[in-house]
Amino acid sequence: MNSQQFKVLEISNGVRVGCSESGKWLVEAKNGVFPLQETTDFWRVVVLLERKYSDVKSMFEEFAHECAPSSPFPYWRLVGAGLGFKTEQWASLALNWVPELQPEELLLIKPALEDVASSKWASQKSRQLADKFAKRAIPVA
Repeated sequence: MNSQQFKVLEISNGVRVGCSESGKWLVEAKNGVFPLQETTDFWRVVVLLERKYSDVKSMFEEFAHECAPSSPFPYWRLVGAGLGFKTEQWASLALNWVPELQPEELLLIKPALEDVASSKWASQKSRQLADKFAKRAIPVA
């Protein structure tokens, strides 16, 4: 499958995000087209974390309206991928996006937040912030 078979949005040099006719999110790079299903798949688009959440959301909302209106882009998976890199750079960028997530999405990334909070590789600021967000992730009855 190539970009002629699905609608795409250029996100960085040679990397495009798109959706199939069935509303599945995909990423296209020089080495092929890959589904964006599991959180670990989102490492290919983690560069989006370098931008402001509001800018990315605006870009995707406009794109998703014509592409995948029934399948909103899963920002929480992108945040989870950033946290999962286990580097200060990506964790701090991902943590900037956490306040924008819905409560149910926060609960889904709670294990990744707890991992950052207890890590040795993250800065003190990132560990404290991750701990604060993890404590907010409480299941709603």
